Amino acid sequence: MKIDVLALSSHPDDTELCCGGTLVALANKGKKVGVIDFTQGEMGSRGTPEQRLQEAQQASDIIGLEVRDNLGLPDTKLESTREYQKAIIQKIRKYRPHVCLVGAPSDRHPDHGNGTQLAL
Repeated sequence: MKIDVLALSSHPDDTELCCGGTLVALANKGKKVGVIDFTQGEMGSRGTPEQRLQEAQQASDIIGLEVRDNLGLPDTKLESTREYQKAIIQKIRKYRPHVCLVGAPSDRHPDHGNGTQLAL
């Protein structure tokens, strides 16, 4: 499946907070947009991984995502390893995006900054 814009983020809800409005605007213009979450956010202090998955699906429907995928990498342990890089590369090759969106590498949250470095 070919995606026009693919957002890559560390946790479910990061993309919505970072660029959710942009994705909605692009989807409303007919662009195929998608999200890949690296982790399930299982170490988060609010809610369970199951709740986060349900919320991510609801957000996906509202945004108008063509695809939402989760790599299942360990939360709080994102680092730039060959294994993690290969997982991301496989998804990018699968969806062949024209543009990828990532967060700021200087984000104060360790997983956010590490996730961005991993994606780059």
